[in-house]
Amino acid sequence: MKLPKYQRGEPVSVKITPTRIVIAVLVVALIAACGAIAEQNAETLEVYAQDQIALHYDTTQPIPIPKGKSQIRENLIELELAQINGVQTTSFECAGLDGCDPTHPPIKSCPSIGAPIPVTDELTNPEQPLRQESQPLNSSGGNVTVGEMDPDGVYPGDGTGTYVLCIGADGAVTPAYWEGNDEVEFAPAEWVQGKGIVDIGPPSYQFTR
Repeated sequence: MKLPKYQRGEPVSVKITPTRIVIAVLVVALIAACGAIAEQNAETLEVYAQDQIALHYDTTQPIPIPKGKSQIRENLIELELAQINGVQTTSFECAGLDGCDPTHPPIKSCPSIGAPIPVTDELTNPEQPLRQESQPLNSSGGNVTVGEMDPDGVYPGDGTGTYVLCIGADGAVTPAYWEGNDEVEFAPAEWVQGKGIVDIGPPSYQFTR
């Protein structure tokens, strides 16, 4: 059977039928599905590779299981207790962005109580759980994450300003607010030009090592 000959420039008519539309839609959907499958396979391979890397290091260099006490944990407990007990410290208010240094000596220093208190610390929890869809808080419909109180009895904030409780020559305590960096020594200390902060007495709390 001979096919009809078309002259150059002669329009070719294609009859659009419902069957052809369905076929075209299926082809487009198939191409999209293949792309999604390829992307999913790539993600799966990447996750598998990461799991194999983690397994390798967990096997050849496992995370140590400590025995006895943790020194860093012990020192953190001691620092918390020192702040709770309000031991005497020495505070320096620094004007430099990175703290006190020879070009930015402290603008003020004083014997003080404990560590600086961030201005955003709270006595009460600044967050509270809300009920969702009238569900009780102990159900799956209303549980949310809220902040917890630190062992020193306050809810920590994230502000930069701090209060320093300075002790005057007469023993009176005067709070001083400072927006910059504070440096605190848990011992009598002073600023010495060319040396920086120098301790001039024993620590005010017994820290282990």
